[in-house]
Amino acid sequence: MYGESCGLIIFGSDYAFLSMLRKADGNYLSSTQYNNADKGNKPTVQDGEKINSTDIYFRVTVCRGAACKFSYSEDGKIFNPFGGRLRPNPDDLPGAKLDLFCSSTGKANDAGFADIDWFRIELKDQEKNKHFIKSGRWLFE
Repeated sequence: MYGESCGLIIFGSDYAFLSMLRKADGNYLSSTQYNNADKGNKPTVQDGEKINSTDIYFRVTVCRGAACKFSYSEDGKIFNPFGGRLRPNPDDLPGAKLDLFCSSTGKANDAGFADIDWFRIELKDQEKNKHFIKSGRWLFE
């Protein structure tokens, strides 16, 4: 059904997501970012290219200062950056959250689905960053 989407989201009072959106002629990449959404600000939406593969890989990389960068891949090997950077609000409690989602703009009993094969969280250079992992919450400098 047209208007269905699935994707990867980082959310708090500010949030952003990378998604695949179904349109009449196929699936398209889309990026949406809300800054100060809790104050009623409008989102920034970036429409992307048509995705020819039925498989897609989404990645979010958390960099210094907690800046989140999204990227995607159609082969799982070469990732292309897409969308803006999100810097979660440090006043959000309990902090920014990572999630997967599926949504639709229409109402139907036979809506589509997303088949998520795997989900992985990894810390690059774990030995170097071990003092930044505290109480199950990752802190980055």
